[in-house]
Amino acid sequence: LGLLFSFLYYNNRKLKAEACQVLDSNIGLKGLQFMLGSLPSWLSYTEREKIVWMNNLLEEVWPFYDKAVCKHVKQQAEGVFEQALITGKVPGIKSVGFKQLTFGDAPFRVESIYVSDRHKDAMVLEMDVRWCGQANITLAIELAAGEFAKMCPRVTDISFVGSLRVTLKPLVQQVPCFGAAVVTFRKPPRVKYNLNFGSALGGQYAALVVKPFINNVINSNIINTLVWPQRLVVPIITTEEMQVEIAKLAYRSQGLLKVKVIQAKDLTKADTFGSSDPFCELMTDGTHTESTTCIKNNLNPVWNEEFWLLVQEPYSQEMQVTMYDRDMFSAKELLSLNVKEAIGAKELLGRCLVKLADVCAAEPECTTHWYHLGMGDFSLAEGPGKGAGRVQMSCMYRSFDSFKKEEPAGAEYGIVVLRIVQASHLAHSAVLGRGLTAYVRVKCGAESAIVPPLLSKDPHHRWTNRNVIEFYHTKSTSDVKIKVVEKALQDETLGRLDIPISDIATASDFNPLTGKNEAGFMLRSMKLEDSDTGVLTFSLRFVPMI
Repeated sequence: LGLLFSFLYYNNRKLKAEACQVLDSNIGLKGLQFMLGSLPSWLSYTEREKIVWMNNLLEEVWPFYDKAVCKHVKQQAEGVFEQALITGKVPGIKSVGFKQLTFGDAPFRVESIYVSDRHKDAMVLEMDVRWCGQANITLAIELAAGEFAKMCPRVTDISFVGSLRVTLKPLVQQVPCFGAAVVTFRKPPRVKYNLNFGSALGGQYAALVVKPFINNVINSNIINTLVWPQRLVVPIITTEEMQVEIAKLAYRSQGLLKVKVIQAKDLTKADTFGSSDPFCELMTDGTHTESTTCIKNNLNPVWNEEFWLLVQEPYSQEMQVTMYDRDMFSAKELLSLNVKEAIGAKELLGRCLVKLADVCAAEPECTTHWYHLGMGDFSLAEGPGKGAGRVQMSCMYRSFDSFKKEEPAGAEYGIVVLRIVQASHLAHSAVLGRGLTAYVRVKCGAESAIVPPLLSKDPHHRWTNRNVIEFYHTKSTSDVKIKVVEKALQDETLGRLDIPISDIATASDFNPLTGKNEAGFMLRSMKLEDSDTGVLTFSLRFVPMI
């Protein structure tokens, strides 16, 4: 009986949250006109709304762009799924891919567009986009039980709303007048979807183990790889002179943020019997999260705990701060048979956004402030809001070029940042005389990650996007182990490198992106071991956690 009431309670909360989210949406003048049939004469369209011509153009070219968009989504998503399976070690799932992928006949709709005039060296377009169509997307999930144990759920009822930023930079005198396009979302887009597993293999009951993993990857991994400071760089002019300028546009860390979570006050009561068991999570890049310890039964907890996070855009980036209540178990997750999430579940207490511009401008001074917590979403224009308590934090920023040589060399722990630039003259590409799909496996200490597969028909594999791997809390006595692997030939190793972190910490190579020699930075082209001709170009950085 208790489980039944728990299910009704959490289901009611879910329905109310979905209704509030719909009511909170800004449908724009176009949406208002569609709902009402007409608009009063005194309600005129702004310059951001006069974009009928663009939507007509998108509708004409969509059949061609649909194929390109689907190809890119498939390549990026399958790489993310593969990495999530490697790092997450999800029991029972061997691989996740796409059986079918097309977004249908309905193109993305641009609700408004604005061209910023604040950037003299670039053209910046801000666009509000929506999509709600009949997509044909079917996942192919291979289970560990055997080759024939597969599940093919359909992704249905998809809706997408987001604010897209397209930056055309650098501006040049050569047609098309810009060197690259940088695509990103200013705030997390709102995505809704359902996974329909049908009635095979027990339908929804058999899928309860799979669905949380799929939801987590889509929400946390795929969406976050498109939210600022993450970005997609599309090279337009690929001359040698333009390569350095395009590399400056790519995702790269520029400094270290040291955060001390001091205390919180007036947190909301989450438990029916008792108080709250709060803990705080911090995130700057959309992928890596640091967390405080959990303090039991306290609405005014004191932590005084320090954390280190990487900063990619010092003057336009924000830090997401989220306060949670830790529960021994969640009845909602338990009713869904999601045992892993049911044990040690967490419930939102409040969140806030910390703009890093003021913190970075005060370098190397430490700034201490109180920040209001609210229950709103990060994607809201006004932010999460207030009314859910406050949190006090002190922050200090250090740019990478401010570190002295003895600081990374003398640090016991740090953050290792690896960028794979290029793999050249891999053996099988020359022997077989065809395109080669290669990817990179990296291991540092107990952690591992991959740079996703890339197909190339010439001797050089050049990674532009998602080619940066970061390892936090790494001991200076560890090694970085790199393997270049061919995907088509049963993951055959084409070459490898083992690099001691102590060598990275004592290096001080020239960084062409900043024009300086930087402590703890290594930029090298090395011959791959176990390869006759293979060469790997990469950069490695050891950021001291001091």
